[in-house]
Amino acid sequence: MSSDEMNDPNQSIVYVVDDDDSMRAAVTMLLRSVGLRVEAFASAQEFLSLDKPDIPSCLILDVRLKGQSGLAVQEQIAAGNVHVPIIFMTAHGDIAMSVKAMKAGAMDFLAKPFRDQDMLDAVATALAKDEERRKSERSVSDLRKRYESLTPREREVMAFVASGLMNKQIAAEMNLSEITVKIHRGQAMKKMESRSLADFVLKAEALGVKSLEGGRRRGRSAGFEVLVLFWPVSGFLGVAGRCGCFCAGIRDLVLISPAFAVCFCFCFRWHPRIVSVLQALPLCGAAPTFLCRRKEK
Repeated sequence: MSSDEMNDPNQSIVYVVDDDDSMRAAVTMLLRSVGLRVEAFASAQEFLSLDKPDIPSCLILDVRLKGQSGLAVQEQIAAGNVHVPIIFMTAHGDIAMSVKAMKAGAMDFLAKPFRDQDMLDAVATALAKDEERRKSERSVSDLRKRYESLTPREREVMAFVASGLMNKQIAAEMNLSEITVKIHRGQAMKKMESRSLADFVLKAEALGVKSLEGGRRRGRSAGFEVLVLFWPVSGFLGVAGRCGCFCAGIRDLVLISPAFAVCFCFCFRWHPRIVSVLQALPLCGAAPTFLCRRKEK
C-alpha cells in the first residue's frame, strides 16, 4: 500500500487495543498487509480519549487489559453513545464471556491463536456493517431536512397519506377541497423527492410520521362536535348564529336555509360521515335549528 493510501483521511480505519506489544504488532501488520488503515493502542484510555474521524471503522479489543477488562470498555463505549463494531480477541475466554460480549453488541469473539483469515473476515464484516449504518443515518438525516421544508399543511397531508387515506377522505378530514389536497400532496412529494406514492409512504414511515390519532378535532362545543348547522341564512338570527358559533370556536359550518333542512336530513341521514341528527330545537319561535355530528374515525 502506498503512503498516499495510508494517509487518506476518508479511508476506513481499524482500531486495535491490546496491552500485549507482540500481539498488537502482529495484528497491525496483518491488517496493513491487505491495505487497511490501522491505529493501535496499548490501553483503552488512549483509544477512548482519541478524537475519532467520522468514517467507517471497527475496534479489535482484547478481553483482558491491564486495569480493566475489555467488557468494561465495551460498556463505556456504549454509555458514550459511540457507534463502533467491536471484535473481541482473547486467550482466556469462555462461553459465558463470549455470550455476554455478543449480547452487548459485539460483532465477533475470536480465541487466540486465531487464523489470519478469520480475523480478516471479521474485520471486513464489521467495516461493511458500519458503512451501512452510516449510509442509513445519512439517508434519514436527508429525509428530515426535506421534511422540515414542508409547510404545516403539507406535513398533515403527508401524515394522512401515510395512514392510508385517499384524497377525498383527507379533504373531508381537513375540511378542504379535494383539489387543494392534491396540490398539497403534490408539493409535499416534490419536496420529499418521491417519484411515486409508495415511495412517499415509505419515507413517511422511515421518519416515523403518523396521522393525528382519531382524525382532526374541530368544532368542539358543548360536549359534541358540530359540523353542519341549519340556521336562517339572513336577518338578525343568521348574523347572531354566525357570531355565536364563531365565539364558541365552531368554524367548520355549512349554513343552509331551514327550508332545505328536512330535505337535507332525509337525503343524508344515512350518509357514512353523519352519525345522527342530534336535536331540533325551536329558537325564539323561529324556524327550527338542526345540529348534526360527523362520525369520528
